[in-house]
Amino acid sequence: MLGQAEVFKEMRLLWTYLDAMGIAERVHLDTALARGLDYYTGFIFEAVLGSEAAHLGSVAAGGRYDHLIGMFSKAPIPSAGGSLGIERIFNLLEEKSAKEDAPLVDAVVGQIGSSVPKEVILKIASWLWDHGLRTDIGYEGTSKVGE
Repeated sequence: MLGQAEVFKEMRLLWTYLDAMGIAERVHLDTALARGLDYYTGFIFEAVLGSEAAHLGSVAAGGRYDHLIGMFSKAPIPSAGGSLGIERIFNLLEEKSAKEDAPLVDAVVGQIGSSVPKEVILKIASWLWDHGLRTDIGYEGTSKVGE
């Protein structure tokens, strides 16, 4: 289980990434959030889309549930997980694509090697998003251009 110092370190890293993408102001930390399921043992989350999709409710949720697996293995096992509301997300995408007739992606941001910090990649992608370009990020693992 993570200690308090490690949790704060990871939260600072998350906020660094959110800030690099220019979306830190869209994320709200609510320490009073309750999921209604008694197997959660720590941090929980819900993802809600902006005002245009407010009718959908949360599209993702989850958290830590260290004792849930332990019920079956007789030992507490640090665990975390979440779920996506795929149908809710697909409904939103269908609504959005019905309004627009545009390509799926205009640009892909990636890197060759690992010398560029992730924050730089996120800032570039955020700038493209802010300027109306449908942008995807080429994540780690793709080492050759064209794959």
